[in-house]
Order: sequence, then C-alpha cells, then structure tokens
Amino acid sequence: MDKKEFDKVQANIWIDRTIWELSQYVLPCSRSKWIENKLKEAVFSKNDLEGIELELKEIANERQRLTERENTLYDKQEKLMKIIEINTENEAYVQEVIETLTNTHNKKGALPKSIIANVCNRKKVDFNTIYRKCKENNLTVIEWS
Repeated sequence: MDKKEFDKVQANIWIDRTIWELSQYVLPCSRSKWIENKLKEAVFSKNDLEGIELELKEIANERQRLTERENTLYDKQEKLMKIIEINTENEAYVQEVIETLTNTHNKKGALPKSIIANVCNRKKVDFNTIYRKCKENNLTVIEWS
C-alpha cells in the first residue's frame, strides 16, 4: 500500500444508479479518481496549482543557489584561515605588526582594540595572537579609540 492510498479517506456520496453504472464505461479513469480530480479542480484552480509548483521550483533553485554560495564562502574562509595560520606562525611577520602597533601606542598613549583589529585584518594575522603579544609587551589596550 503506497502512501497516497494511505492518505485518502473513504466517503459516501449519493448518485443516480444509472449514471453511476454508465460512468464506468465513459470515464477515462476510475470513477473515484475522476471524482477526486473534479474535487481538486473545484478546490484549486489549475493556475493555483501551477503557481504553487512554480513557487516550489523557485524555492528549490534558491536553496541550491544558497548552498553553492555557502560552499564557496566556506572554501574562502578555509583559505583565509590557512593564510592567517601561516602569517601567525611567521614570527617576523607578527613582529612587524607589533612594531606598527607599538608606534601607534607611543603616539596615542594607548592602543584601541579597533586599531589592533584593523591592522590584523589588513595584514591577515590572527587578532588573538597579536592581542596577547601586545599584553606581553606591556602595551595599554583600551576598548574604544
């Protein structure tokens, strides 16, 4: 028994006996199926059904497009994380960023987190690594600039 049969209900209707008997020879399908189709047409116009099907296809296409976009973004994120790892592991590169931040600290007297974040983003270096190095070098880090 397939799911479609399982979702149906049995109903009693009153039809003229002669019409009922003759209908089995005239209809292109079973009488039950024919009645069900006519009821569907009455409940949903064909345009409504086509519109729903079209909308479902559009949703499926949009879902596929978003999945592809998500995969692309994950690939880019993975590549960026590898770049950050390489740059963070390179002590000379980290030292260059610390020197830049030390000069800024000396000019301003403190180092805002926003500046650390900007330099880290520009140089593709991990923020937490640089933040920790700033603390180790006794640079005053403040929340706002």
